[in-house]
Amino acid sequence: MATLYLTEQGTTLSKIDERLVVTRGDERLEEVPLIKVDQVIVMGKGVRVTTPAVFALARRGVELVYLTQRGGYVTRTRGRESKFARLRFRQALLVNDPAAVLPVAREIVRGKLLNQVALLQERAGRSGRRAVEGIKKMIARLDGTQDLDVLRGLEGQGAALYFDAFRRLLRHNLGFRKRVYYPPTDPINAALSFGYTLLLNQLIGAVQVVGLDPYLGFFHVIDYGRPSLALDLEEEFRPLVVDRLVLDLINDQKLVARHFTKPQGKKRAVYLSDEGRPIFVTAYESLVNSTIVYPLTGKQNTYRRCFELQARQVARIVLGKAKKYRALVVK
Repeated sequence: MATLYLTEQGTTLSKIDERLVVTRGDERLEEVPLIKVDQVIVMGKGVRVTTPAVFALARRGVELVYLTQRGGYVTRTRGRESKFARLRFRQALLVNDPAAVLPVAREIVRGKLLNQVALLQERAGRSGRRAVEGIKKMIARLDGTQDLDVLRGLEGQGAALYFDAFRRLLRHNLGFRKRVYYPPTDPINAALSFGYTLLLNQLIGAVQVVGLDPYLGFFHVIDYGRPSLALDLEEEFRPLVVDRLVLDLINDQKLVARHFTKPQGKKRAVYLSDEGRPIFVTAYESLVNSTIVYPLTGKQNTYRRCFELQARQVARIVLGKAKKYRALVVK
């Protein structure tokens, strides 16, 4: 199963028989069997989705996500609402229990920090030793942490060390000095933010497939409009998927300065351009469809499948069928 991205403005997505067809005027650009699609992402106001296509996607439970051209989230549809009332009820009870929340949150942070260490050890070698040692000190403190805010502080300190070392891994840093969330101030931050948005949307989809509520998380603060559980699961995958991808695209010069743009009226903001987004999306899809050994089973799975497997692990904890969450850590 795959995600169909619609990024080219002026195109239309239609349903013909049991296929999704992308056209521009009289030109047929792409055809995909409905059965092979588990998510459709529409980027920008210039992409049209016909009503029969919307109906077909909704009836099959295929998620339709609308983003701005720059990757900002707008809305999503998924057909009927979740039938997993008992699971979501127990999830709501669990995330309000500090004794239950902390162990899961601790493992989420551990997974993220360990994957950051692994990436730095692989790519930085001796030059990343200071950051690696610093992050390992954060990891050593996790088990003794009994407060979520302290845990968030350790994650933040680890991130500062990590991105300082990440900067030195870039052969073409394009003005990158530190991680800036919104708006992105340079091409590297623009690529990271765009990648994290794609990753988050797939994790929201994985959470919903399992039947969990994406807005009730363990590590991230529960707040209006914040998909906390999906953000929780995203943490361990950031270094594995997006950070690794951005390094490869920039260092191999598959993304260069001309693939980014500065919108008028936003002096500091930088985003991927119309030319740059398809390059990123193609590389992202290739990576999430590549396989790794899933540690809990020892079997090969795509990253996309691992998103769902991690969400199912959370569901087992919510239902009392598993005692401990295990982040996906790739060594």
